[in-house]
Amino acid sequence: MNIIRIVFYSIFIIICFIILGIIDNLQKQDNCECNTGWKPENIKLISQLGIFVGGINLLIPLNKMLYSIPLISSIFSILTLGIIIMYIFTMVRYFRNLNKLEKCKKTCKINKNDEGFINIISNTSTLNILIISFILGICMLYL
Repeated sequence: MNIIRIVFYSIFIIICFIILGIIDNLQKQDNCECNTGWKPENIKLISQLGIFVGGINLLIPLNKMLYSIPLISSIFSILTLGIIIMYIFTMVRYFRNLNKLEKCKKTCKINKNDEGFINIISNTSTLNILIISFILGICMLYL
C-alpha cells in the first residue's frame, strides 16, 4: 500500500507541475487575452496547494491521519472533494476557452508539448469530471 501511495502522489505532483507550467507560460504572454481572471489564478493556486499537500503526503500520510479523526473526517472529506471538483471543472472550462474562443486562439500561444494535454482536458465531459473527482478524492483520503 505504501508503494501505491508513493506512485499516486508522485503522479499527482507531476500533473500539478504540468498544469502550473501551462498557466505560468500563458500568464507570461503579454498579448494573451485569456491569461487573466479568476480561472487561471484559481488553477495556479490549487496547483501550488496540490504540490505542497502531495509533497507532505509523500513523507507522511497526513490526509489519512486527518481522515481518521472522527469529527474532522466529515468536514475534511467534503472539503477535499469540493476543492478537487472545483479544480478540475475550472481547468476544463479554462482549457476549453483556450481552444474555442476566437480571442484566445488568436492571442495565446500554447506550447506544442502542452497541446495534447490541454486537448484531453478540454474534451472531458461533466460526468467524467465528477467520476475523476470522486476517484481522486477517495485516493487522497485512503492512500
